Amino acid sequence: MRRCARLALLLVCLCSLPACGPAQPKTQPAVDYARLLQLYDGAIVNARKELQRSPNEVSDREALSLALLQKALLTSNFQDYADADRAMADAFAISDDAHAPLLSRLHLNLVLHRLPQAEADRARLASRFLVADTAGFAGESAELAFQQGRYAEALAGFHRSLAIQEGLFSLFRLAIWYARTGDCFEAAALIDRAEKQDHSDTPYLHAWLELQHGLLLLDRGRWEQADEYFYHAESLLPGWWLPRSRHAQVLALKGEREEAQALYETLVTETGDPEFMDAVARLRRVGPDPASAAPWIQRAAAVHRQRLALLPEAEYAHALEHELWFGHPEQALDLAQRNAELRPNGEARTLLAEALYKAGKTAEAQHEIEAVLATAWNTAESHAIAAQIAAALGQREEADRQQALAIDLNPRAFRMYPLPQPAQPEALP
Repeated sequence: MRRCARLALLLVCLCSLPACGPAQPKTQPAVDYARLLQLYDGAIVNARKELQRSPNEVSDREALSLALLQKALLTSNFQDYADADRAMADAFAISDDAHAPLLSRLHLNLVLHRLPQAEADRARLASRFLVADTAGFAGESAELAFQQGRYAEALAGFHRSLAIQEGLFSLFRLAIWYARTGDCFEAAALIDRAEKQDHSDTPYLHAWLELQHGLLLLDRGRWEQADEYFYHAESLLPGWWLPRSRHAQVLALKGEREEAQALYETLVTETGDPEFMDAVARLRRVGPDPASAAPWIQRAAAVHRQRLALLPEAEYAHALEHELWFGHPEQALDLAQRNAELRPNGEARTLLAEALYKAGKTAEAQHEIEAVLATAWNTAESHAIAAQIAAALGQREEADRQQALAIDLNPRAFRMYPLPQPAQPEALP
Protein backbone atom coordinates (compact mmCIF):
# COMPACT_ATOMS: atom_id res chain seq x y z
CA MET A 1 0.00 0.00 0.00
CA ARG A 2 2.00 2.97 -1.28
CA ARG A 3 -0.40 5.76 -0.54
CA CYS A 4 -2.02 6.91 2.65
CA ALA A 5 -5.82 6.47 2.75
CA ARG A 6 -5.97 10.22 3.15
CA LEU A 7 -4.35 13.54 2.68
CA ALA A 8 -0.52 13.34 2.45
CA LEU A 9 2.63 11.29 1.93
CA LEU A 10 5.91 13.24 2.10
CA LEU A 11 9.57 12.70 1.22
CA VAL A 12 12.57 13.69 3.35
CA CYS A 13 16.27 13.09 3.90
CA LEU A 14 17.17 11.56 7.26
CA CYS A 15 20.24 13.72 7.57
CA SER A 16 18.14 16.86 7.72
CA LEU A 17 16.38 15.72 10.89
CA PRO A 18 17.72 17.22 14.12
CA ALA A 19 18.26 13.84 15.78
CA CYS A 20 18.45 10.17 14.91
CA GLY A 21 15.05 9.34 16.35
CA PRO A 22 11.81 10.78 17.68
CA ALA A 23 11.85 12.83 20.85
CA GLN A 24 10.46 10.90 23.80
CA PRO A 25 7.23 12.14 25.41
CA LYS A 26 7.74 14.09 28.62
CA THR A 27 4.40 13.01 30.06
CA GLN A 28 1.82 10.31 29.52
CA PRO A 29 -0.60 11.05 26.66
CA ALA A 30 -3.58 13.08 27.82
CA VAL A 31 -6.01 11.22 25.59
CA ASP A 32 -6.16 8.05 23.52
CA TYR A 33 -7.81 7.42 20.16
CA ALA A 34 -11.04 6.08 21.64
CA ARG A 35 -11.38 9.08 23.93
CA LEU A 36 -10.60 11.47 21.09
CA LEU A 37 -13.38 9.88 19.04
CA GLN A 38 -15.72 10.38 21.98
CA LEU A 39 -14.75 14.05 22.12
CA TYR A 40 -15.36 14.45 18.39
CA ASP A 41 -18.70 12.67 18.67
CA GLY A 42 -19.59 14.97 21.56
CA ALA A 43 -18.79 18.00 19.42
CA ILE A 44 -21.05 16.63 16.69
CA VAL A 45 -23.88 16.08 19.19
CA ASN A 46 -23.48 19.64 20.48
CA ALA A 47 -23.48 21.01 16.93
CA ARG A 48 -26.71 19.15 16.20
CA LYS A 49 -28.29 20.57 19.37
CA GLU A 50 -27.34 24.09 18.33
CA LEU A 51 -28.86 23.41 14.94
CA GLN A 52 -32.12 22.28 16.52
CA ARG A 53 -32.30 25.59 18.38
CA SER A 54 -31.59 27.63 15.26
CA PRO A 55 -32.37 25.53 12.17
CA ASN A 56 -32.12 28.51 9.85
CA GLU A 57 -28.68 29.61 11.01
CA VAL A 58 -26.15 29.02 8.23
CA SER A 59 -23.17 29.17 10.59
CA ASP A 60 -24.61 26.37 12.74
CA ARG A 61 -24.99 24.10 9.72
CA GLU A 62 -21.45 24.96 8.67
CA ALA A 63 -20.23 24.17 12.19
CA LEU A 64 -21.87 20.75 12.04
CA SER A 65 -20.21 20.03 8.69
CA LEU A 66 -16.80 21.01 10.02
CA ALA A 67 -17.27 18.88 13.15
CA LEU A 68 -18.15 15.90 10.96
CA LEU A 69 -15.17 16.60 8.70
CA GLN A 70 -12.83 16.74 11.69
CA LYS A 71 -13.95 13.26 12.69
CA ALA A 72 -13.66 12.01 9.11
CA LEU A 73 -10.06 13.18 8.88
CA LEU A 74 -9.29 11.09 11.96
CA THR A 75 -11.22 7.95 11.01
CA SER A 76 -10.92 8.00 7.18
CA ASN A 77 -14.44 6.60 7.17
CA PHE A 78 -16.20 7.49 3.93
CA GLN A 79 -19.58 7.70 5.63
CA ASP A 80 -18.17 10.39 7.93
CA TYR A 81 -17.01 12.33 4.87
CA ALA A 82 -20.40 11.90 3.22
CA ASP A 83 -22.13 13.16 6.37
CA ALA A 84 -19.90 16.25 6.36
CA ASP A 85 -20.67 16.80 2.70
CA ARG A 86 -24.41 16.50 3.30
CA ALA A 87 -24.30 18.96 6.21
CA MET A 88 -22.40 21.47 4.04
CA ALA A 89 -25.03 21.11 1.31
CA ASP A 90 -27.70 21.81 3.92
CA ALA A 91 -25.89 25.02 4.89
CA PHE A 92 -25.84 26.22 1.29
CA ALA A 93 -29.49 25.30 0.83
CA ILE A 94 -30.53 28.07 3.24
CA SER A 95 -27.77 30.64 2.63
CA ASP A 96 -27.66 33.62 0.34
CA ASP A 97 -24.55 34.52 -1.62
CA ALA A 98 -23.32 36.99 0.98
CA HIS A 99 -23.38 34.45 3.82
CA ALA A 100 -22.50 31.23 2.00
CA PRO A 101 -19.60 29.42 3.74
CA LEU A 102 -17.53 29.28 0.57
CA LEU A 103 -14.11 28.92 2.19
CA SER A 104 -15.24 25.92 4.23
CA ARG A 105 -16.79 24.29 1.17
CA LEU A 106 -13.66 25.03 -0.85
CA HIS A 107 -11.63 23.15 1.76
CA LEU A 108 -14.10 20.26 1.81
CA ASN A 109 -14.09 20.01 -1.97
CA LEU A 110 -10.29 19.85 -1.98
CA VAL A 111 -10.33 17.08 0.62
CA LEU A 112 -12.83 15.14 -1.50
CA HIS A 113 -10.80 15.77 -4.70
CA ARG A 114 -13.64 17.69 -6.34
CA LEU A 115 -11.40 20.20 -8.02
CA PRO A 116 -13.88 21.73 -10.50
CA GLN A 117 -16.24 22.57 -7.64
CA ALA A 118 -13.30 23.88 -5.61
CA GLU A 119 -12.27 26.10 -8.51
CA ALA A 120 -15.80 27.52 -8.72
CA ASP A 121 -15.80 28.31 -4.99
CA ARG A 122 -12.36 29.90 -5.23
CA ALA A 123 -13.53 32.15 -8.09
CA ARG A 124 -16.52 33.32 -6.07
CA LEU A 125 -14.35 33.99 -3.04
CA ALA A 126 -11.82 35.94 -5.10
CA SER A 127 -14.47 38.56 -5.81
CA ARG A 128 -15.15 39.16 -2.14
CA PHE A 129 -13.67 42.20 -0.46
CA LEU A 130 -10.44 41.41 1.43
CA VAL A 131 -10.87 37.62 1.21
CA ALA A 132 -7.93 37.29 -1.18
CA ASP A 133 -5.70 38.82 1.49
CA THR A 134 -6.34 36.08 4.06
CA ALA A 135 -3.99 33.20 4.81
CA GLY A 136 -6.83 30.71 4.47
CA PHE A 137 -7.82 31.78 0.98
CA ALA A 138 -4.21 31.96 -0.19
CA GLY A 139 -3.46 28.49 1.20
CA GLU A 140 -6.54 26.84 -0.28
CA SER A 141 -5.91 28.49 -3.64
CA ALA A 142 -2.32 27.24 -3.60
CA GLU A 143 -3.43 23.72 -2.72
CA LEU A 144 -5.85 23.80 -5.63
CA ALA A 145 -3.06 24.86 -7.98
CA PHE A 146 -0.80 22.11 -6.63
CA GLN A 147 -3.44 19.43 -7.19
CA GLN A 148 -3.93 20.74 -10.73
CA GLY A 149 -0.21 20.45 -11.48
CA ARG A 150 0.44 24.21 -11.52
CA TYR A 151 3.49 23.96 -9.31
CA ALA A 152 5.03 27.42 -9.66
CA GLU A 153 1.70 29.08 -8.89
CA ALA A 154 1.22 26.74 -5.93
CA LEU A 155 4.64 27.56 -4.50
CA ALA A 156 3.98 31.30 -4.69
CA GLY A 157 0.60 30.80 -3.02
CA PHE A 158 1.96 28.71 -0.15
CA HIS A 159 4.60 31.35 0.56
CA ARG A 160 1.96 34.08 0.38
CA SER A 161 -0.19 32.21 2.91
CA LEU A 162 2.74 31.85 5.30
CA ALA A 163 3.67 35.50 4.90
CA ILE A 164 0.17 36.49 6.01
CA GLN A 165 0.03 34.07 8.93
CA GLU A 166 2.27 31.15 9.82
CA GLY A 167 0.34 28.04 10.79
CA LEU A 168 0.94 24.32 11.08
CA PHE A 169 -0.98 23.30 7.97
CA SER A 170 0.49 26.09 5.88
CA LEU A 171 3.94 24.81 6.77
CA PHE A 172 2.87 21.24 6.07
CA ARG A 173 1.45 22.03 2.65
CA LEU A 174 4.61 23.86 1.67
CA ALA A 175 6.61 20.85 2.88
CA ILE A 176 4.56 18.65 0.56
CA TRP A 177 5.47 20.91 -2.35
CA TYR A 178 9.19 20.63 -1.63
CA ALA A 179 8.97 16.90 -0.96
CA ARG A 180 7.19 16.18 -4.21
CA THR A 181 9.68 18.27 -6.16
CA GLY A 182 12.73 16.53 -4.73
CA ASP A 183 13.99 19.04 -2.13
CA CYS A 184 14.13 16.71 0.85
CA PHE A 185 16.14 19.12 3.01
CA GLU A 186 13.60 21.94 2.78
CA ALA A 187 10.67 19.55 3.29
CA ALA A 188 12.24 18.22 6.50
CA ALA A 189 13.02 21.70 7.78
CA LEU A 190 9.41 22.78 7.32
CA ILE A 191 8.06 19.76 9.20
CA ASP A 192 10.53 20.50 12.00
CA ARG A 193 9.33 24.10 12.04
CA ALA A 194 5.73 22.96 12.33
CA GLU A 195 6.59 20.57 15.15
CA LYS A 196 8.26 23.31 17.18
CA GLN A 197 4.93 25.03 17.57
CA ASP A 198 3.10 24.35 20.83
CA HIS A 199 0.85 21.29 20.50
CA SER A 200 0.67 20.46 24.21
CA ASP A 201 -3.11 20.76 24.24
CA THR A 202 -3.62 18.89 20.96
CA PRO A 203 -2.21 15.35 21.22
CA TYR A 204 -3.64 14.41 17.83
CA LEU A 205 -1.60 17.10 16.08
CA HIS A 206 1.57 16.08 17.92
CA ALA A 207 1.02 12.45 16.99
CA TRP A 208 0.14 13.42 13.42
CA LEU A 209 3.36 15.38 13.00
CA GLU A 210 5.42 12.47 14.32
CA LEU A 211 3.64 10.29 11.78
CA GLN A 212 4.67 12.73 9.04
CA HIS A 213 8.30 12.42 10.10
CA GLY A 214 7.95 8.68 9.69
CA LEU A 215 6.32 9.00 6.29
CA LEU A 216 9.11 11.27 5.15
CA LEU A 217 11.65 8.66 6.09
CA LEU A 218 9.62 5.82 4.63
CA ASP A 219 9.60 7.40 1.20
CA ARG A 220 13.36 7.81 1.44
CA GLY A 221 13.71 4.08 2.05
CA ARG A 222 14.67 4.60 5.70
CA TRP A 223 12.26 1.95 6.94
CA GLU A 224 13.78 1.28 10.34
CA GLN A 225 14.00 4.94 11.32
CA ALA A 226 10.50 5.53 9.97
CA ASP A 227 9.16 2.78 12.20
CA GLU A 228 10.51 4.57 15.27
CA TYR A 229 8.34 7.54 14.44
CA PHE A 230 5.31 5.35 13.80
CA TYR A 231 5.73 3.78 17.24
CA HIS A 232 6.12 7.21 18.80
CA ALA A 233 3.04 8.57 17.04
CA GLU A 234 0.98 5.68 18.39
CA SER A 235 2.38 6.25 21.89
CA LEU A 236 1.17 9.86 21.74
CA LEU A 237 -2.32 8.76 20.66
CA PRO A 238 -2.68 5.14 21.83
CA GLY A 239 -5.02 3.06 19.74
CA TRP A 240 -4.72 5.19 16.61
CA TRP A 241 -4.93 2.85 13.64
CA LEU A 242 -2.92 4.92 11.14
CA PRO A 243 0.57 4.60 12.69
CA ARG A 244 -0.03 0.86 13.12
CA SER A 245 -0.94 0.58 9.44
CA ARG A 246 2.41 2.13 8.57
CA HIS A 247 4.18 -0.30 10.88
CA ALA A 248 2.42 -3.09 8.99
CA GLN A 249 3.70 -1.62 5.74
CA VAL A 250 7.27 -1.61 7.08
CA LEU A 251 6.90 -5.24 8.17
CA ALA A 252 5.70 -6.18 4.69
CA LEU A 253 8.54 -4.32 3.00
CA LYS A 254 11.07 -6.10 5.24
CA GLY A 255 9.63 -9.47 4.27
CA GLU A 256 8.03 -10.21 7.64
CA ARG A 257 4.92 -11.46 5.89
CA GLU A 258 3.10 -13.28 8.69
CA GLU A 259 3.45 -10.40 11.15
CA ALA A 260 2.37 -7.84 8.56
CA GLN A 261 -0.60 -9.95 7.49
CA ALA A 262 -1.80 -10.43 11.06
CA LEU A 263 -1.62 -6.71 11.76
CA TYR A 264 -3.42 -5.79 8.54
CA GLU A 265 -6.18 -8.27 9.34
CA THR A 266 -6.57 -6.67 12.77
CA LEU A 267 -6.80 -3.25 11.12
CA VAL A 268 -9.48 -4.52 8.74
CA THR A 269 -11.53 -5.60 11.77
CA GLU A 270 -11.09 -2.19 13.39
CA THR A 271 -11.63 0.04 10.37
CA GLY A 272 -13.19 -1.88 7.48
CA ASP A 273 -10.79 -0.05 5.16
CA PRO A 274 -10.55 -1.82 1.77
CA GLU A 275 -6.92 -0.75 1.33
CA PHE A 276 -6.01 -2.97 4.27
CA MET A 277 -8.00 -5.79 2.67
CA ASP A 278 -5.96 -5.24 -0.48
CA ALA A 279 -2.78 -5.40 1.58
CA VAL A 280 -3.86 -8.70 3.14
CA ALA A 281 -4.64 -10.10 -0.32
CA ARG A 282 -1.22 -9.15 -1.68
CA LEU A 283 0.51 -10.80 1.26
CA ARG A 284 -1.63 -13.94 1.03
CA ARG A 285 -0.95 -14.16 -2.71
CA VAL A 286 2.79 -14.55 -2.06
CA GLY A 287 2.27 -16.83 0.96
CA PRO A 288 1.91 -20.60 1.20
CA ASP A 289 -1.78 -20.50 0.18
CA PRO A 290 -2.20 -18.02 -2.73
CA ALA A 291 -5.82 -19.05 -3.27
CA SER A 292 -6.70 -17.60 0.16
CA ALA A 293 -6.24 -14.15 -1.34
CA ALA A 294 -9.43 -14.45 -3.40
CA PRO A 295 -11.98 -13.78 -0.61
CA TRP A 296 -10.04 -10.73 0.47
CA ILE A 297 -9.90 -9.41 -3.09
CA GLN A 298 -13.64 -9.86 -3.47
CA ARG A 299 -14.36 -8.27 -0.11
CA ALA A 300 -12.17 -5.26 -0.91
CA ALA A 301 -13.74 -4.88 -4.35
CA ALA A 302 -17.21 -4.69 -2.80
CA VAL A 303 -16.18 -1.90 -0.42
CA HIS A 304 -14.39 0.01 -3.17
CA ARG A 305 -17.60 -0.12 -5.21
CA GLN A 306 -19.60 1.20 -2.26
CA ARG A 307 -17.17 4.08 -1.78
CA LEU A 308 -17.20 4.89 -5.49
CA ALA A 309 -20.98 5.19 -5.30
CA LEU A 310 -20.79 7.37 -2.18
CA LEU A 311 -17.94 9.77 -3.05
CA PRO A 312 -16.54 8.86 -6.48
CA GLU A 313 -13.89 11.57 -6.83
CA ALA A 314 -12.40 10.81 -3.42
CA GLU A 315 -12.31 7.08 -4.17
CA TYR A 316 -10.92 7.02 -7.72
CA ALA A 317 -7.26 6.59 -6.78
CA HIS A 318 -7.96 3.97 -4.10
CA ALA A 319 -10.20 1.88 -6.34
CA LEU A 320 -7.65 2.30 -9.12
CA GLU A 321 -4.88 0.72 -7.08
CA HIS A 322 -7.13 -2.24 -6.33
CA GLU A 323 -7.78 -2.69 -10.05
CA LEU A 324 -4.10 -2.32 -10.89
CA TRP A 325 -3.18 -5.25 -8.67
CA PHE A 326 -6.26 -7.45 -8.79
CA GLY A 327 -8.65 -6.35 -11.49
CA HIS A 328 -9.14 -5.70 -15.17
CA PRO A 329 -6.77 -3.52 -17.21
CA GLU A 330 -9.71 -1.72 -18.83
CA GLN A 331 -11.29 -0.84 -15.48
CA ALA A 332 -7.95 0.31 -14.10
CA LEU A 333 -7.36 2.52 -17.13
CA ASP A 334 -10.86 4.02 -16.94
CA LEU A 335 -10.38 4.95 -13.28
CA ALA A 336 -6.87 6.28 -13.96
CA GLN A 337 -8.09 8.53 -16.76
CA ARG A 338 -10.92 9.89 -14.63
CA ASN A 339 -8.56 10.50 -11.73
CA ALA A 340 -5.91 12.25 -13.84
CA GLU A 341 -8.48 14.38 -15.64
CA LEU A 342 -9.89 15.46 -12.31
CA ARG A 343 -6.58 16.32 -10.63
CA PRO A 344 -3.68 16.25 -13.10
CA ASN A 345 -0.85 16.28 -10.57
CA GLY A 346 2.21 14.06 -10.63
CA GLU A 347 0.76 11.35 -8.43
CA ALA A 348 -2.40 10.91 -10.50
CA ARG A 349 -0.51 10.98 -13.78
CA THR A 350 2.03 8.43 -12.53
CA LEU A 351 -0.89 6.16 -11.73
CA LEU A 352 -2.19 6.77 -15.23
CA ALA A 353 1.17 5.66 -16.65
CA GLU A 354 0.94 2.47 -14.60
CA ALA A 355 -2.58 1.80 -15.84
CA LEU A 356 -1.54 2.38 -19.45
CA TYR A 357 1.32 -0.08 -18.98
CA LYS A 358 -0.99 -2.66 -17.45
CA ALA A 359 -3.36 -2.22 -20.41
CA GLY A 360 -0.54 -3.02 -22.84
CA LYS A 361 -0.10 0.59 -23.98
CA THR A 362 3.57 0.76 -23.09
CA ALA A 363 4.55 3.57 -25.48
CA GLU A 364 1.65 5.70 -24.22
CA ALA A 365 2.68 4.90 -20.65
CA GLN A 366 6.16 6.20 -21.36
CA HIS A 367 4.80 9.36 -22.93
CA GLU A 368 2.71 9.99 -19.82
CA ILE A 369 5.49 9.41 -17.30
CA GLU A 370 7.88 11.55 -19.36
CA ALA A 371 5.32 14.36 -19.26
CA VAL A 372 5.17 14.02 -15.46
CA LEU A 373 8.95 14.24 -15.10
CA ALA A 374 9.14 17.19 -17.49
CA THR A 375 7.43 19.25 -14.77
CA ALA A 376 8.74 20.16 -11.32
CA TRP A 377 7.48 16.79 -10.00
CA ASN A 378 10.48 14.74 -8.88
CA THR A 379 9.84 11.62 -6.77
CA ALA A 380 11.55 8.27 -6.44
CA GLU A 381 8.32 6.52 -7.35
CA SER A 382 7.84 8.34 -10.64
CA HIS A 383 11.47 7.75 -11.65
CA ALA A 384 11.19 4.07 -10.69
CA ILE A 385 8.06 3.65 -12.81
CA ALA A 386 9.77 5.45 -15.69
CA ALA A 387 12.78 3.12 -15.42
CA GLN A 388 10.63 -0.01 -15.51
CA ILE A 389 8.63 1.21 -18.50
CA ALA A 390 11.80 2.11 -20.39
CA ALA A 391 13.23 -1.33 -19.63
CA ALA A 392 10.05 -2.96 -20.96
CA LEU A 393 10.60 -1.04 -24.21
CA GLY A 394 14.19 -2.23 -24.40
CA GLN A 395 15.58 1.29 -23.80
CA ARG A 396 18.48 0.26 -21.61
CA GLU A 397 20.23 3.63 -21.44
CA GLU A 398 17.04 5.48 -20.44
CA ALA A 399 16.14 2.76 -17.97
CA ASP A 400 19.57 3.07 -16.34
CA ARG A 401 19.26 6.86 -16.17
CA GLN A 402 15.86 6.74 -14.51
CA GLN A 403 17.01 3.98 -12.18
CA ALA A 404 19.89 6.13 -10.98
CA LEU A 405 17.56 9.08 -10.37
CA ALA A 406 15.15 6.89 -8.39
CA ILE A 407 17.87 5.33 -6.27
CA ASP A 408 19.39 8.72 -5.55
CA LEU A 409 16.09 9.71 -3.93
CA ASN A 410 15.39 6.31 -2.36
CA PRO A 411 17.93 3.47 -2.41
CA ARG A 412 15.08 0.97 -1.91
CA ALA A 413 12.82 2.48 -4.56
CA PHE A 414 12.53 -0.65 -6.66
CA ARG A 415 11.50 -2.72 -3.66
CA MET A 416 8.76 -0.20 -2.89
CA TYR A 417 7.43 0.72 -6.34
CA PRO A 418 7.16 -2.29 -8.65
CA LEU A 419 4.92 -2.00 -11.68
CA PRO A 420 1.67 -3.89 -11.05
CA GLN A 421 1.65 -7.47 -12.25
CA PRO A 422 -0.96 -8.71 -14.75
CA ALA A 423 -4.46 -9.50 -13.52
CA GLN A 424 -4.69 -12.77 -11.63
CA PRO A 425 -7.23 -15.49 -12.43
CA GLU A 426 -9.00 -15.24 -9.07
CA ALA A 427 -9.95 -11.61 -9.77
CA LEU A 428 -11.50 -12.33 -13.17
CA PRO A 429 -15.07 -13.47 -13.81
